[in-house]
Amino acid sequence: MPDTLLIHYRGPEAPIEWLVLDERGQPRGEVRSGPRLDAVPDGGGARVLVLWPAERATVLAVDVPARSREQLARAVPFAVEDRLIDPIEALHLAFDELPEGGQRVVALRRDLVRSWLLDLRERGVEPDAARLDALALPDRPDAVSLAIDVDAAGTRRVLLRRGPATVWAGTEAELSDWFDVLAAGLPAPPSVVLWGRELPSTLPVEARAQRPDAGRELLVTLAASVSGNRAGPELLIGEFTPARRGARGRRQVRWAFGLAATLVVLMLAELVAANLALSRRADALAGAQRALYREAYPGAPDTPDPRARIEADLGRVTPGAGRGDALELVAQVAPLVTRSSRVALKSLEYRNGALEVALLGDGLAALDEVRESIAATPGLRAELSQVSAGAQGTEGRIVVRGATR
Repeated sequence: MPDTLLIHYRGPEAPIEWLVLDERGQPRGEVRSGPRLDAVPDGGGARVLVLWPAERATVLAVDVPARSREQLARAVPFAVEDRLIDPIEALHLAFDELPEGGQRVVALRRDLVRSWLLDLRERGVEPDAARLDALALPDRPDAVSLAIDVDAAGTRRVLLRRGPATVWAGTEAELSDWFDVLAAGLPAPPSVVLWGRELPSTLPVEARAQRPDAGRELLVTLAASVSGNRAGPELLIGEFTPARRGARGRRQVRWAFGLAATLVVLMLAELVAANLALSRRADALAGAQRALYREAYPGAPDTPDPRARIEADLGRVTPGAGRGDALELVAQVAPLVTRSSRVALKSLEYRNGALEVALLGDGLAALDEVRESIAATPGLRAELSQVSAGAQGTEGRIVVRGATR
């Protein structure tokens, strides 16, 4: 992330102040000031963020229900129109969401924004972003944040903030009246938090004053809120969106499209690789099928479809039956035969819709036990035949048929 060049702009007649912040928001060097930005070393690559004077802005809190930011952008002008003096067509509006709910709206005259941007350009400043300086004061619960802002010419301004959307900027002569308004509803006596090196000549009421950053320059304090995204909404939006930010956005869009295109290419490459692997596997299975065909039909000529030849022969062997009957019977009978340790399988033969299982056992009881287990299987019938005793054991054939045959 590049450095940030933070500039405090107080108006066309006042000098500007600036401070360079590193990627963590920490100051690089000291606060500097002058009529122009000419003296800033190597500031061209930094993000330029300007703090604008809050005297000419109106800050409001609203609560507009909406499901998207686009809906909010259309609804916010109607929500604040009756609370503003200038016609809504003459105003530039910016808003952000508040953590506790609702929105914070900043209103500025469009012609004023144009004149400020023109004056900044003439001073060598091309801002990428802008915030209100009073909204960059730290927000302290149940207290008023107060700062005396003094520029290089010695002009004194007062910045006040209470809560997320109540701010004021003006002269010390006006401080008493405005402090009464801003302090309304706070515990008595109100707590005042003083920021920056300068102190007010007098506090307008008896107040408990705190100085958490005594001796620190005010722009350093404001920089902390800016770095933490606690300084209110971005003001350079809509027609005032900087060209540099737009170019960055277009570069980001091009980068995103490039990344998406790369992902598509990678996905296509993965699909091609998967298809190639499946094709190789299909070729290997076809080769294995041809090998089995040559083994089952030794000396027979090769055929382009070995499976069709095998299925046709199976159909001829089992007239009137489905070609899968033989295999189904074998699949049902084989576990029952191999489960017994008292018999050994000698051969299998399928003909005329029946499966003949030749077994060698240690006695007639062993053969009959296998027959009973087959007969107990739903859908099967089993008969024991051709039983004969020999030196190696008792041999017999079990004829298995479907129960419907």
